[in-house]
Amino acid sequence: MIWQKIELIACQRHFLLREERKKFKTRDMELKEPIEWIHPPDRPQGVLVASDSGSEWMLPFWWHHYAKYNTYPVVFVDFGMSPAKIEWCKQRGEVVPFAFTSWNPTPREHIDPKLVELWESIHLPEYLWPARRAWLKKPFAMLHSPFEKTIWTDLDCEVCSSLEPIFAYAYRDKLGLTPEPARTHGALRARGMIREDQTVYNAGVIPFAHQNVYLKEWVKEVAAKEHATMGDQHLLWNLILTRHWTIVDMPAIYNWRMVDGINPNAVVIHYVANPGKAHIKSFLTLIKDK
Repeated sequence: MIWQKIELIACQRHFLLREERKKFKTRDMELKEPIEWIHPPDRPQGVLVASDSGSEWMLPFWWHHYAKYNTYPVVFVDFGMSPAKIEWCKQRGEVVPFAFTSWNPTPREHIDPKLVELWESIHLPEYLWPARRAWLKKPFAMLHSPFEKTIWTDLDCEVCSSLEPIFAYAYRDKLGLTPEPARTHGALRARGMIREDQTVYNAGVIPFAHQNVYLKEWVKEVAAKEHATMGDQHLLWNLILTRHWTIVDMPAIYNWRMVDGINPNAVVIHYVANPGKAHIKSFLTLIKDK
């Protein structure tokens, strides 16, 4: 129940309401690099993840499960990992530096104090602010993919079988995403945050084709408006609903939540929020490859 409560609080209190969107003041973009794809595709399929020194502790968990079922090449985008973990990643895949070095999310002291109070009521400050830096760099990281078709996963995802079926959702002119659980939609609709015909999605697992038409728009949205939202996913929702992006619903088994029970058919299990990270830490005590 605690996972369900945390998910609902985060969605209910941070979704960009129509009236709130009207109040946005676009931040002066500090990004100096052009918003373009970093590498031309030179391989057909692969997997993309990213980490900094604050999240690198989850890499052994992610790799342990991924490598049991998959041999697709992996690219690790370096948001600022420790030298030791960079070497660890190089032994398992390719490490690429984060190219958009001129840009960083707005620091805590420059964000509206009311938003700071709100966000810190959901996540402990010592977790929130380091994690937020990585969350908001996600769409930037996706532009580093060297693959024709890519699957992005967050590091708090447990890969439970072959990712092959997810590549079928890697489009250039739309996005394949798993809808948020029904309980989340029910809560948002009850509060008038979305209409009955609207859907919001989780961004933990994202397949995409090189030159996907939406990713650069997501990057621009994050660069301009991140000061007013806690993470990348809520800005993605905003884009989907206001610009009427074409989204293909992926089955829940491709981004499963343990709060919904054990599912032997789950391809990816996503351990969200603080209870999810506690599970990952517990699992790491059982493996040697760290």
